[in-house]
Amino acid sequence: VHKMKVFITLLLASATMAMKDMEKEDGGICLDSDILGAVCVAETPLAEKLPAAIETCMGQTGATMRQATVGKGKGKGKGKGKGKGNNNGNACPSIDEIMAMVEEEFADDMCVLQEIGWIDAEGNDNNATISEDMATLPNEVQAGVTQEKIDQCVADAAAKWAEDPMAEQCADAYTDEEKQTMEEMFSHVVNYKCFTATFDAACKDFVRSAYIEPIVASLGNGNSNGNSNGNSNGKGKGKGKGKGKGKGKGKGKGKVNA
Repeated sequence: VHKMKVFITLLLASATMAMKDMEKEDGGICLDSDILGAVCVAETPLAEKLPAAIETCMGQTGATMRQATVGKGKGKGKGKGKGKGNNNGNACPSIDEIMAMVEEEFADDMCVLQEIGWIDAEGNDNNATISEDMATLPNEVQAGVTQEKIDQCVADAAAKWAEDPMAEQCADAYTDEEKQTMEEMFSHVVNYKCFTATFDAACKDFVRSAYIEPIVASLGNGNSNGNSNGNSNGKGKGKGKGKGKGKGKGKGKGKVNA
């Protein structure tokens, strides 16, 4: 179990590290991704589909979701990992172990995607539905979610994964067929993670420009006007009273003493 968790953790870590580069440019908006997402999909079909899908999927068992999502549809992991290749002294998890762990890790996500119609029962992308839903989002969000950004994120993740010692250690532990299965699995997982990261970044930009910046600007104008009026009134009263009293008392006392 430990070696499986290490393997999957490294895989996800490589994707996470690749996404960190995008997060560095998010302007420091500290809002929960669920809240941001709700703002960005408001008044679109996704605003209705997502809550219903989440409610449905969170009530299912992990086993049921795995049967309905990635593993079943792709047919991956069946008849594989039976000791073929050099398993490097069991230091590397088998292909069956890897696929089971990935399916468990992403069961909820895949269930939601299937419920909203973005993937079919076989785990394949439903590009028509994805395009239709994306077209209903704010233009700023659509413009921020580009294939170029997603591809760059995936490439960065693959490079980081290749640099990890475990990747090199397990390079000869699997058959060519198993390696192909793992590459496909890696591609699906990282593409999904990079898509969500790209969407989050675009959503943050939209929330910043459409809501946060106008509010900050209005507050700044209010403070500026308040300070200006306050300073003007304060200076006027201070100078008038000071000069008037000083001159009057000085002249009066001088004449009496003379």
